[in-house]
Amino acid sequence: MLEFLLPRSDLGVLIQAVIAAIALGFAWWMTRNRQEWRLVTIGLTLLSIGFFGVRALH
Repeated sequence: MLEFLLPRSDLGVLIQAVIAAIALGFAWWMTRNRQEWRLVTIGLTLLSIGFFGVRALH
């Protein structure tokens, strides 16, 4: 489980980013009719992208 959350290889990071993009795209699609949940989805997406960026700096 720890290897999935904090991968040590570039391939692991790529797989994690693809899975996150698919999941967040699905969440965006599911909330297309509810504005308040769409804002939550946008916030989670930005938080995830920020987390990837901070981890890439280290």
